[in-house]
Amino acid sequence: MSADKKQEVKVAKDADVKKEEVKKAGVKKAEPKKAEPKKSEAKKGGLKDLKHVLSGEVVSVKMNKTIIVLMERKVKHPVYGKYIKRSSRFFVHDEGNKAKMGDVVSFRACKPYSKNKTWILVD
Repeated sequence: MSADKKQEVKVAKDADVKKEEVKKAGVKKAEPKKAEPKKSEAKKGGLKDLKHVLSGEVVSVKMNKTIIVLMERKVKHPVYGKYIKRSSRFFVHDEGNKAKMGDVVSFRACKPYSKNKTWILVD
């Protein structure tokens, strides 16, 4: 046998001895923690899913069962520090045509109703 193989056998025997000592001492290995669901997670599909709830002003009600909502926000300019208005328009599904021009509404994400309409009216 070569010197390398003798050294490998010796290391393997030492490792086995250490395992037996651990077993005799009664030391238990750490068990992996079980993943528990977070309490803040809302039920799927429920209105309590606040992750994608936005609000804005209705700017158009010309389409049937669809409204266009303008959401404005203020963003700080990275260099000058001045606050700038930024806006986004959303196509929102309004099943009963309840919303009127100028109303402030809240809406949430949903399955796509069409190419652009992926939001549904909440309040």
